[in-house]
Amino acid sequence: MPIFTVAIPFYNDQNYLSKAITSCLHQEFQESFEILLINDGSSDASLKIAKNFRNCFPEKIRLINLKENKGVGFVRQRAVEAAKGDYIVWADADDVQCPQRLKTIRRFFKENPDVDICLHDCYFIDKEGRPIDKQLKWPKSFEENPLYFEIKRNYFFIGFSAQRAGLNIPFRSRCRDFPEDYDFILRALFKNKKLKLIPEKLSHYRIHGKNRSNRHSYTYRATKEILEGLNLSELSKMLQNSSCLKEKEISLAICELLMTKENFKEALEKLKNGNHNCFYSNFMQGVCYFFLGNNKDSALYFDRAYSLDSTEPSVQNNLGVLKYKMGEVESAVELLKNALQNKPDYLDAQRNLKVASNGRNSLSITKKPLRLSWVY
Repeated sequence: MPIFTVAIPFYNDQNYLSKAITSCLHQEFQESFEILLINDGSSDASLKIAKNFRNCFPEKIRLINLKENKGVGFVRQRAVEAAKGDYIVWADADDVQCPQRLKTIRRFFKENPDVDICLHDCYFIDKEGRPIDKQLKWPKSFEENPLYFEIKRNYFFIGFSAQRAGLNIPFRSRCRDFPEDYDFILRALFKNKKLKLIPEKLSHYRIHGKNRSNRHSYTYRATKEILEGLNLSELSKMLQNSSCLKEKEISLAICELLMTKENFKEALEKLKNGNHNCFYSNFMQGVCYFFLGNNKDSALYFDRAYSLDSTEPSVQNNLGVLKYKMGEVESAVELLKNALQNKPDYLDAQRNLKVASNGRNSLSITKKPLRLSWVY
């Protein structure tokens, strides 16, 4: 039986698939491993490429061919069910694996027998394979409580991960682009599966403009759907059991989830009871008051947040929206322009500035502070 199943789902990846498979074949790992290719109904030459590799390396490569496009969640679950290895290592069809990847992951699991899932660092390359000067940066205490950080944003890139077989955390697929990795890791952490980082770069992540992570509007809707399914009572207990989290951090995380569920009244009550006079608390109260129809108090709390950080683009945008609604058009336009100066690709501010310039009143606020990217 192989130690590893290297699973490579693919869908119309003819430009990159050969390099992805070749990098998996050229591993320094001396023990047994298999490569499992899963075609998700490709209409280009990807299937032909996969068959050629399978025919050249029949003892190493297996191929599952789905005639219809089922979505990556469905495909990953098929891979889990078909895998013969003790561990499943995920590799994306547009990425390139470093030759020491399997060897390093094997050593890691031997040294950490209590870990269920590992996640490692990566290099960045462009669509031509040229290096890009970007780095990943996880929060300092991410390993101490990954659930806390994951409910705030998704740090889990499944293409940089490996997991023990038999975790019994099935991948789900509600639609073709459903973010199955985020759904998977949240449910795994909720079941107390242990996640740990390998601080080594073991893959080359290709940025080419078609990455699913670039589809921001869909990702937001799907993330909202995933977070709405969390049990707040159980989550609160799990977070309170963490020695690395302060009561303030737990309280704000619960309030954020209440707001995701659009329970603004309860979130506002918790925020006021917590008496947290920080940027984030004031920002969240501004959002709650806005959606409860109280523009006056919404502006008050966004103004307080602005006094604590006057350069944060989302508070500039939101305060600009409130100023506009109260008839202070010049101040509103200036704030929106400042937001775009600090973040030129800020879509809410772009739209609001255009709407305000046309004298219309359909401006919208941003519900969360613009998070600092973990890619820098």
